Amino acid sequence: MHEMSTCRSLIQSVENAVQDYVGIKILSIDVDIGLLANIDTDELQQLFPLASRNTITQDAKLNINITPISIKCEACGTENTTSNKNMNCPDCGSNKTTILSGTDMLLTNVEVESEG
Repeated sequence: MHEMSTCRSLIQSVENAVQDYVGIKILSIDVDIGLLANIDTDELQQLFPLASRNTITQDAKLNINITPISIKCEACGTENTTSNKNMNCPDCGSNKTTILSGTDMLLTNVEVESEG
């Protein structure tokens, strides 16, 4: 159940990002999650209300954007994005590729509202 710890880490990141603001309500949290990040996004979405209970994020909506894999082909030199986890180059078919992105999770936006 590493998605629960992922939720908690995300909530901590949001709390750190808004710690200097007083009297705000978190409306939504946007995250980009790479296709190869090894995170079950459905489970993350289901666990978020439980993990956020009694935190500043408890009423926030979690918006998840799945980002594709970005690769560089060592054979032909092209850079491409793909949703195919075999990561073969879509231009030449080579399997000699390097992952540039798609393995990470990034907090991209926190929407807040002033309470009062």
